[in-house]
Amino acid sequence: MDAIIIDKDEELRKTLFFRIEAHCPDVKIRKIISSLEEAKNYLNQTKTQLAFLNIFLFRENDFELYPYLKKSIQSIIFTSIDDTYFIRAMKASAVNYILKPILVEDLQNCTKLCADQNHENFLNSIMVLRENLDDEMEIQKLIINSGVENKVLSLNDILFVQNLGSNTAFQSIKSGKLFSESNFKYYTEFFTSAHFLQFENSLIVNLKNVNLNSDLKGNKVRFIDGSELPFEDSIVNAVISQLK
Repeated sequence: MDAIIIDKDEELRKTLFFRIEAHCPDVKIRKIISSLEEAKNYLNQTKTQLAFLNIFLFRENDFELYPYLKKSIQSIIFTSIDDTYFIRAMKASAVNYILKPILVEDLQNCTKLCADQNHENFLNSIMVLRENLDDEMEIQKLIINSGVENKVLSLNDILFVQNLGSNTAFQSIKSGKLFSESNFKYYTEFFTSAHFLQFENSLIVNLKNVNLNSDLKGNKVRFIDGSELPFEDSIVNAVISQLK
C-alpha cells in the first residue's frame, strides 16, 4: 500500500517511518507531511491508499481535511496520545488507531485491517468520528459490527442494549434489532449520559425512550415506539423510579 504520514510531531513522524520500513513490508511511505496546509496541497493533487493521521490534526480548524477523505484517501490509521475521550470516540466510531508510544504489533494489526477495509465502511466511520468528537465530549453514534456489514446507530435511537454473552443486542426505534459481534463490556463506556440506566453486566435502558405508562404489575417496560419487554421486578421498578 502507498501511504503518507501527516503529523506535526517530528519525533512521531520519524518513529512511524522507521517502524513501518522495518516491520510493514507491504506499506511504502510516499510522503511525510508536517502541517494541515501541506496535507491539503498534497491531497489536492495526489491520491493515497493509506494515511497515518494525527487525531488532533484531523480535528484542527473544524475538520478541514474531512472533504479530502472521500476523493483522496482510501483508508486512515489515526495516531493519538492515551487520552480517554479521544480513545472512546475512536472506539465508538470503529476507526483504526494506534497510541503513542507506537507498538509494532499494533502497527501491523492496523495496516492489515486497512488493507481489507471496505471503503464505504471507512467513510461511515470517519463521518461518525467527526460527530463523536464534538465539544460536549459525549458519544453521539456507534458503529455496530454485525459481522456482515457495519451499521451506524444513533444513541438517541436506542431503546435498550442486552448482554448476549459474547455478543450484544441493540433494540432501536429506526433500525429494529441489531446484533454486534463485540461483547457487552465493550459498549458500556459509551453510555455515560444520565438518561442511560445500566444494570450491572446485563442491560442498558434509554430512559428517554421509555413510555411513562409502563406496567409495573405486568413486569413490563413500554417504549415510545409501542414495543414492550418483560423484565424482572427489580429492573422495572428501577426504571419507573428514575422517571418519576
